[in-house]
Amino acid sequence: MNRHKDLHTPDNQSTDSNKKIIYLSVLGDTLVTLHILTVHTRKMLALRMFKQVHSCMEIVNRIYESGNEPQKNAVVTLYIPSFLHLQSSCTKSEWNLVKAIMPGSLYKGYIESLTAES
Repeated sequence: MNRHKDLHTPDNQSTDSNKKIIYLSVLGDTLVTLHILTVHTRKMLALRMFKQVHSCMEIVNRIYESGNEPQKNAVVTLYIPSFLHLQSSCTKSEWNLVKAIMPGSLYKGYIESLTAES
């Protein structure tokens, strides 16, 4: 059973942002791509479009898992810290949903960032 099936989002949300992400990723501009993904993730969360939040996180997870060391470092230093802003913009139950749909590598990085702050 697909645990993300019931997430609210229209299937036609392939926006201009998605095209920019693909274009910039091809060029290898990881920092700009991660910035666009961070902004888009925030917008989708504000609209409570959790399926799109998950899609953004999946793209970042692919960058992290298949990228070189500078790309992985960019994910750890730019995208993962944005989770604190994401968490403050939703309810506790919504944040629990976001954590549930967060890909494993990003979730691990998120937990590591929390323990590093302590």
